Amino acid sequence: MATILVVDDYTTSQRLLRFILQQDNHNVITARNGLQALDCLTHGPVDLILTDLMMPEMDGLSFMEHLQAEERYRTLPVIALTGSSREQDYQRARAAGVTALLTKPVDSQQILEMVSRLVQPSRERAVGAAGWSISLATAP
Repeated sequence: MATILVVDDYTTSQRLLRFILQQDNHNVITARNGLQALDCLTHGPVDLILTDLMMPEMDGLSFMEHLQAEERYRTLPVIALTGSSREQDYQRARAAGVTALLTKPVDSQQILEMVSRLVQPSRERAVGAAGWSISLATAP
């Protein structure tokens, strides 16, 4: 069981993601934008962040820039959700430090598989040079 911060300005998306993740026995915290998400991080540790990229006040990429500026958050896995399929948006997300990017619409199985790969305590996470290849090796 992991604690996952879901960041999305759309209430229906928050509720759906909460439902999917709680069905897989995860604790879920929600925030409506990057500013609220930064505040949530001051209240306790999280194991993974699942964020939308397009939000008011502070979007997902600006939120990622804030995370990367703080040493303690640099290794925190972040799954970004986007409705965009533009290569420029993928490149910006990679540069911002996103661990994985899922293009909407995504199904619950895709989300759960990615979460499982990124929060497994018995595995070591390694992100490839391109920022998208995730290889998992069993820890000794």
